[in-house]
Amino acid sequence: MTQPSLPKRFLLPMALVAMCVLSVAPIRTTRWVSWFGGLTSVVIAPIRHPAGDLARYLQRSRSRDADPEVVRVLKNERDQLIATVEQLGAQNTDLTRMLGEFTTGDLLAPRNPPTRQYAPVTGRSTNAASTILTAQAGSNKGVNVGCIAVVGGAQIVGRVVAVSILECQIRPITDTGSGWISGVILTDDGRYVDCRLEPKGDGTLVGPVMVEDPASVMGAIVRLNDMSWPTFVQRYEIGRVESASPNEEHPLTIFVTVRPKVRDLSLTSEVFILLPTEGRR
Repeated sequence: MTQPSLPKRFLLPMALVAMCVLSVAPIRTTRWVSWFGGLTSVVIAPIRHPAGDLARYLQRSRSRDADPEVVRVLKNERDQLIATVEQLGAQNTDLTRMLGEFTTGDLLAPRNPPTRQYAPVTGRSTNAASTILTAQAGSNKGVNVGCIAVVGGAQIVGRVVAVSILECQIRPITDTGSGWISGVILTDDGRYVDCRLEPKGDGTLVGPVMVEDPASVMGAIVRLNDMSWPTFVQRYEIGRVESASPNEEHPLTIFVTVRPKVRDLSLTSEVFILLPTEGRR
């Protein structure tokens, strides 16, 4: 015979009574209850760690995407720092190069090297036939008519032809009104040959050279060798030989085309005015 079962309505009250009794019973008499807790852990454990990992991943994703504005600002700051470092590196390279050029210029006149006055170019001639430059350095800076303007360390730009208190005007050597200029070229076989150059109005100077092989002077630097210019700028650079070829009217004479290091002197944005040492020229 089957045992009579308790009515379902008595199960809940009995469970509540049992919980109340167990809650006040001594621990040693309720230790067997922990077995049920272990059974629960066995059931839940297989999914607990994956669920925790998923929750941590979602939390990280939310933290990364929570504030895109902060991320954008940080990226901008990073890009600015990178750009600043690159700019400082480029400035260091330029300053090192300029120091080397200045040293070269001083070595060309070791007995009385001139001082240099920085002068930004502030204007250009409105006359299409003239390339005269206006620079911001005048008599207040010690500049006089006849002073020499250079770019870099030893590339001649031209002479000062007019001076006011605050400004001066410079006629580039490539200006058609500047006249002839004499130079010397070191050929590839170690010989020095003289040349007399005339500005052509296109940023270059042209003149004859007494050499047999045009290739011997191609790419050579032309240096000043003209006693009508101050002593301290002798051997400064006029330019570099861009081309060399026989002249149609003089087949036995080689004509060279010389271009300054600055491709167009009329577009120079800054120069240095060379001020001679006191009492020397």
